[in-house]
Amino acid sequence: MGIPITVVSGFLGAGKTTLVNQVLQNQYYLPEEVLIIENEFGSVGMDHDFLLHVEENIYQLNNGCLCCSLRGDLIKAFDAIIKTILAKGVKLKALIIETTGVADPQAIIQTLITTPSIMAHFYIDSIITVIDSDYYNDAAIHPETIKQAMLADRLVVSEKSELSNDDKKRIEDDLKALNPLADTLFYDKRNDFSSEDFFSLNRFRLVEEVALPEMNEQHEHHHSHSSHEFESFYLPVPNFLNQALFLRWLDWLLFEFDQKLYRFKGILAFDEYELAVQIQGVNQQVSFEMRPELATEAKTGLVLIGQELDREKIETSFKELIQ
Repeated sequence: MGIPITVVSGFLGAGKTTLVNQVLQNQYYLPEEVLIIENEFGSVGMDHDFLLHVEENIYQLNNGCLCCSLRGDLIKAFDAIIKTILAKGVKLKALIIETTGVADPQAIIQTLITTPSIMAHFYIDSIITVIDSDYYNDAAIHPETIKQAMLADRLVVSEKSELSNDDKKRIEDDLKALNPLADTLFYDKRNDFSSEDFFSLNRFRLVEEVALPEMNEQHEHHHSHSSHEFESFYLPVPNFLNQALFLRWLDWLLFEFDQKLYRFKGILAFDEYELAVQIQGVNQQVSFEMRPELATEAKTGLVLIGQELDREKIETSFKELIQ
């Protein structure tokens, strides 16, 4: 499959660097087996936009965040890794991309899954978003934090102050409503974070039978989710679908909502196949994969995550498809 990539995102001061440092100190892999692409936010000269620190095993991208403006530099970094590291026979076992607090993981994910030279050697293992528990309790939670959470496969809540069990349950339920595709772990920075909870998760490709909790509108207002119109919802899908009609509906969905549809995952059963099929997408990039269970035994459904999604319009169009 290639070398697994773990993307670590989270808002400023959430604890991303502390988390990564602890994971590396646990020596799940040898130091020379892990490569870090570190994204520094700051202003430097154009000739320093790309800094290669081979002796530290760190690639640093400067002069901004890993967003659209620096996507070319991310590709350049991977080209350098392939030419200067892999070509020498270095056996990398993991790659970590640590983004800035203001970075949009959406652009990073798109680059990683659409660049042939990267796809030939690497694959996304998991998107991990670190969330500051103190900041999350703030009613003015930043929309960037919400989007980072919605794009994650695993949410790590950094406990800067001790949380009660009730607080943990409230945060976990709220995050599950925001992103039903991700699991949630709580992390006390005074204790080590297990490397087993960081590496080799394979959560990016994982499609589980997901049941979306009831959306609690009161929580949404408290955390300003509704004001930014972020939404996650579950779309029931019956057995069996006509594949051609479903693909026509999917084309409409991608065209209609474009960049507003952050991620979607689900399990489908088509008339044409004996086995169930899993689907996952990031914006316009969609992949299908056969699952081991029979289509007749599959619990089918889709989870859609995005911003300003017209749920009623999507549900109505899908009902028209299956009638």
